Parts: sequence; C-alpha cells; structure tokens
Amino acid sequence: VSKIPPGKRRSFLDSAERHGREVPGPGAHNPTAGCSNALPTKLSRTTDWTKEAQKSKSLKVKAPEIGPNHYTINYSRAEPTAPSQTVPKEVNKNF
Repeated sequence: VSKIPPGKRRSFLDSAERHGREVPGPGAHNPTAGCSNALPTKLSRTTDWTKEAQKSKSLKVKAPEIGPNHYTINYSRAEPTAPSQTVPKEVNKNF
C-alpha cells in the first residue's frame, strides 16, 4: 500500500503563479518618449570630410616583394641518400 506524502498539495500552475509574482507587471516598462517605428529625423552633426582627405601613416608592416633571387630551391629531401643508421652483422657475445 502506498503512502501519501505529507505536505501541501501542489498544482502544475504553482510555479507559473510564483514566477508571475516575482517579475514586474506589464505597466512597469517606461520607454523613452519618441517614435519607435521610424528613424529619428533630428539633424545631427555630419562628418568632417577634410580629415578623410588627409593621408595618415600606416602602421602595417610592408612585406618585401619576392623576387627570383630571394629564395633557393633545396632538392636534398628529394635526392636518394645512403642510410645513416648502421646495424652490426656479427652475433652478440653476451651469453
């Protein structure tokens, strides 16, 4: 036979009611006055184009241009070479 747990019976709506008590109501938001469905039409300062026409010093480091005498081709990895490891052919004498 199963026991009924002691305590208050809870509904699935209890958590929604508790959340509704904790968050602000629909009238709590007070937006700033003005048009909210279009861009503002008030004139603002424009950009000073005289500064745009001035040249500024670039901070980027220029990479040197590559020419035929700036690199060398190394074929040592492609050419066949003799093996660099050696293996002794005589039997070890440690027994």
